[in-house]
Amino acid sequence: MGVANLTVNHLQFMVGRDVPLTGLRDWTARLHPLRVPVDRVGTVDRLVFELALEQIGLTPAALESWGGGLVPADNYHQQLSLYRDGKVDALWQFMGIPSPSIQEAHVARPIKPLALLPDLIARLVQLGWSAAELPVGAYGGVTSPAPTVSMGTSLGFHAAVSAKVVFAITAAICDNAARVRAMHPAAATFDPARAEVDTGGLLHEGAARYFEARSGVRS
Repeated sequence: MGVANLTVNHLQFMVGRDVPLTGLRDWTARLHPLRVPVDRVGTVDRLVFELALEQIGLTPAALESWGGGLVPADNYHQQLSLYRDGKVDALWQFMGIPSPSIQEAHVARPIKPLALLPDLIARLVQLGWSAAELPVGAYGGVTSPAPTVSMGTSLGFHAAVSAKVVFAITAAICDNAARVRAMHPAAATFDPARAEVDTGGLLHEGAARYFEARSGVRS
């Protein structure tokens, strides 16, 4: 690992404003024929989506029987295209706020968030996420706090990358925190003092050297 806690990403389940649902549970309670884009197998988005379906007891076959369906989408840009073309009714993204594709989707067809279930949030917290809320005012479509989960993002390196290169990249990020925070609202809380906290793995030798040197300068 090189730099931890770069940005904060939120799980965002957005649907068209005209969809008669307010939360994940409503989906099965109303047997609503929602058409949802799904990411590739092996991605975090797909893993959490499958956990969400499991939590509400929904299978793809049942959804199809109501007239809905799961539509493959390789990336967020494809989700946007499908939504803009009326081929899906939702967006499922694990992304910093604001997500550019959700912003564009809202312009094309106004969106609103669906709240996640407390049980699902609790399960995801056990797996490493943090309980969170989509903030009021986001995208102009979030009118009340929407329960969800969030997680910090990190920058990792292959172990074979030279310590010199990793040191330089880590220094470029941490020594220019103000510029990092200005790049995207999701990075607004980036703090170099927490860049080596909760990394989820061993620090790369180059990053470790940087943080040791930084600590020495402070002391």
